[in-house]
Amino acid sequence: MTQDEERLAKLLQVADGASSVLIVIQDMPDPDAIASAEALSRLLLGCCGIVGTVAHQGIVARAENRGLVRYLNMSLAQLSDVNPAAFDLLATVDTQPSFTNNSLPPDAKCDIIIDHHTPDGSPRARFTDIRPECGATSTILARYLQAAGTPIDVHMATALLYGIKSDTQDLGRESTRADTDAYVFLYMMADRTALSRIEHESVPPGYFQTLHAALEGSYVYDHVLVCCTGDTEWPEMIAEVSDLLLRLEGIDYVLCYGTSGSEMLLSLRTSKARGKAYDVIRKMVAGIGSGGGHEMIAGGQVSLDGAAPEDAAEMIVMRFLEHFHLADRQPVRLVRTEEESDGISRAAAKTEEVRPE
Repeated sequence: MTQDEERLAKLLQVADGASSVLIVIQDMPDPDAIASAEALSRLLLGCCGIVGTVAHQGIVARAENRGLVRYLNMSLAQLSDVNPAAFDLLATVDTQPSFTNNSLPPDAKCDIIIDHHTPDGSPRARFTDIRPECGATSTILARYLQAAGTPIDVHMATALLYGIKSDTQDLGRESTRADTDAYVFLYMMADRTALSRIEHESVPPGYFQTLHAALEGSYVYDHVLVCCTGDTEWPEMIAEVSDLLLRLEGIDYVLCYGTSGSEMLLSLRTSKARGKAYDVIRKMVAGIGSGGGHEMIAGGQVSLDGAAPEDAAEMIVMRFLEHFHLADRQPVRLVRTEEESDGISRAAAKTEEVRPE
C-alpha cells in the first residue's frame, strides 16, 4: 500500500457512517482552495456517498476565481448562513481552523484538515494531512483522487490543474516533484481552452482603478517595495498587485497592504527561494494581527477595531523596513503623480527657454 493509499484509508475511516460534510475554505478563496474543496466533496461522495457543502464568509472578487466557480458549477454557501453542528463532518481545505483567513467559530471542532500551509501551532482534528512541502493543496487532492480510483472528469482536472498552476506560478514558485507529477497527470485530461478563458476573464473598470491607486501608492526602498492600495472593494487585488510588482527589476521583496471593511490585509512576496516570507509577516503583525504562509509568499490580517488605518500602516511598514535595516532609507516613488510629471515638464520647458542658441 502506498503512502497516499494509507492516508486515504485513514480519511475514509474518519468519514465512515457520515452522510454530510461542511467543507470550509478561505473567506476570499483562490483557485487552489476552490478546486481542492470541490475535489474533496467529489471524493467523499464517490467513496462514501457523503454530500458536501462548501462554505466561506466573504466574496469571490477576482474575475478568474469567479470564472472557475462558474466553470465547476459550484454553489458556495456563506458560512454565516449554515450551522456547522448540523453536519456530520467538518473539514477545512487550504486553510486551518486557527487561521484568521477563515471565519470558523473559535470553538468549532474540526474532523478533517487538508492543507499545504505551514501550521500555526499543532492543529487538532480526527484526520490531519498538512504538507508544507507541497506547492498547492490541489496536488494533495489530486493524489487522493488517484489513490481512490475516483474518475476525474475534464472539469475537475482543469480546476485542479489551475489550482497548482496559480499557487506555484506555473511550477516556478515553491513547487516540488509531487506538484510536477500532479500537474503532468492533470494536464493530459484538462481543457486547456477553458483554462485560458478562465485565466483571462473580463474585469470591470474598478479593477483598473484599484491598480492605478496601487501603482501611485508604491515606493521603493533599495531592494524592497512597499505598496498601499488604500481602501478597496477588491481585496484579492492586494495579492495580485504583489505578484505584479515583484517583477520590478532589482526588487527582492514586495509588501502590499490595503483596507477592506474593518481589516487591513497584507500580502508579502519575495523572489528568494528561501526568503522566509512567513517569518517576516509574522514579525510584522506580532501582537496586532495574524499571518502565515511559505518561503516565498505570505499574507496577514490586522483588525482595525476602530483604530486609524494610517496608524496601523505606519507600524507595519516600519517593522517591515526595520527587518531589512532600511528604516532610514529615503523612499523613491515608483510612478510619478500627475503633479510631479507636470513639474518635470515645466522644468524641462524652462530649460529649453534659457538654452543658448
